[in-house]
Amino acid sequence: MRLPAPEHEADDTLGSTLLRRYEVGQQLVVDYALAQAILGLFHTWLTPVLVIAVLLLAKMVWNLARRWSFRVPRNPIAILGQLANLVGAGAIALLAWLSCVVLGAVLPVGDNYALSAALMSGTWTLGASTNQFLMNGFLHQRKLRRGGPIDA
Repeated sequence: MRLPAPEHEADDTLGSTLLRRYEVGQQLVVDYALAQAILGLFHTWLTPVLVIAVLLLAKMVWNLARRWSFRVPRNPIAILGQLANLVGAGAIALLAWLSCVVLGAVLPVGDNYALSAALMSGTWTLGASTNQFLMNGFLHQRKLRRGGPIDA
């Protein structure tokens, strides 16, 4: 038997809708990261793999922006933070690649997965930060429309 929800949670359809939208965005990011990991297994054709990887990243960012109705925050600090997240995603991808290459010095098959690990970790990091960035823009625009206080 289910207990009735408290009054402050009874009309929280907006919160559950936002949470669902965020979760679907995270699932989309994981799907793209797995696709990039599979793509990275074909490391013998490096140039076509990297071109396809960049196109998949652009498509992921486009799909996330479409999911959040292209609402980008206009706060310069948030935009600089997203640029820092972009650099951080590249650094994480580089560290994942480097760790697999170093592992390949010990295990003969370790370096075969270096590109796959780099593409997957970089895609997941960039996608997660982009999803949060666009969610903040969506919430900010919603506050502006309702006339509420603008905190961030």
